[in-house]
Amino acid sequence: MFTVGNKVGQYEILARLKEGGMATLFVGQRAGAAGFARKVAIKIVHPDMAGNQEFVRMFVDEAFLSARIHHPNVVHVEELGEADGTYYLVMEYVEGCSLAQLLDALIRKGRRMSPELAVWIAIEVADGLHAAHETRNDQGELLNVVHRDVSPQNVLVADRGNVKLIDFGIAKARIRGRRTTVGSLKGKLRYMAPEQAFGRAVDRRTDVYALGIVLWEMLTLRQLFDGRNDLEVMRMVQNPVVPPPGLSVPGIPEALDRVVLSALAKSADERPQGALELRRRLAEAMPQAAALDFSDMAELLAATMNDETGGDASDATAAAGPSMTDQATVVHRKRGSLRPGRSAQDALKKLTLEAMAIGVAKFSAETTPGEASPEVDAVLAATVPPEPPPQPPAPQPIAARPSPETRVSQASPRESSEPGQPRRSRSSVMEARIEDVQAATAAHMARTSREPVPPTPAEEPPRGLWAKLKRLLS
Repeated sequence: MFTVGNKVGQYEILARLKEGGMATLFVGQRAGAAGFARKVAIKIVHPDMAGNQEFVRMFVDEAFLSARIHHPNVVHVEELGEADGTYYLVMEYVEGCSLAQLLDALIRKGRRMSPELAVWIAIEVADGLHAAHETRNDQGELLNVVHRDVSPQNVLVADRGNVKLIDFGIAKARIRGRRTTVGSLKGKLRYMAPEQAFGRAVDRRTDVYALGIVLWEMLTLRQLFDGRNDLEVMRMVQNPVVPPPGLSVPGIPEALDRVVLSALAKSADERPQGALELRRRLAEAMPQAAALDFSDMAELLAATMNDETGGDASDATAAAGPSMTDQATVVHRKRGSLRPGRSAQDALKKLTLEAMAIGVAKFSAETTPGEASPEVDAVLAATVPPEPPPQPPAPQPIAARPSPETRVSQASPRESSEPGQPRRSRSSVMEARIEDVQAATAAHMARTSREPVPPTPAEEPPRGLWAKLKRLLS
């Protein structure tokens, strides 16, 4: 188990950033000639996970894929190594914070970023996404990369104002002549496109949808899919109803509303067909964003995060590097806030992801691309608690068991409604009989105890029944 002060390959571990269930992220440093040194981020697989072939394959795939993406808006992977039987990944170290941390700090301070700056950030992320989508192999063939996890937690904002996309650990791509798992449900639930939540085939338009959610939340500082529980969130994700951000935030132009809603269209065919097209539409809808640069972002970051960290914004290093893909952090936040919370394994274990995985596993073999798996629907339906059966009305109080004489008196008379009056129902007749018996019993008890009979507010019963009761009780 590596810790601070140990050496991993040629790198010395300086500090621990965060630890997940399958890997730990450290800050490291490689020393060079004449005192040269440079900080890096090092992700090291836990020793007990080294024998997990599926996770090791994903870890290596992330390294191969990320190393091929060269763009200033994507965190660069520098090296994949092995030490003492454990794999580690060396990546560019970004001093700053995640977009999720920045949005959360803005909420706590009662501030918000301007629509121009929100659009500028979205354009920067779109540039990085387009570079990833266009990644090719050595033969010049597209790898058909889909990030599948675009979210505020996977967007880093450097203290110099740079914006970088991170974490391709669950990306879908053709790597080394094969495809990564298709039909598996991976990613943060609240940032999934409908086709992704249904376990259908995904493409670059799926990432466009997720970036649309990120932009919507930057503009409104609200959670788009704010369900009371994970099942409700899943239903909202699968059948989205998206209000324009300008409905709740004044000052957002209608042109920008239209672009955001187009990115969040339920049908992938109605969205911008790639990140580059989304970038173009955003620039046209908000041309003022083109006038911004890194310094504007750095100014907001310094003003917002200095108080959060008690000093330099670069101290906010909790997410200054690729997040733990094994944690798959899910945004499970309080209403109105943007705080990250439980992991995917924890948040969805009882409900959707693990249950749906049973059906999704059969997806690629049983369905064609673009079709939903009936297994998924069946498993999801099985997770919904059945509605309780309708409860019968509470029984009314019933008088005490009558004496033999009373039972005879109840069974003997036959009553009919008087002429010209509507015929009474059987239940009303029985109720009248019970009242008659109770009144007669009270009269008998009063007479035998020499006490006067209390007046009965009820109407006098039929004379025939009354006469029979008197004979029985005398």
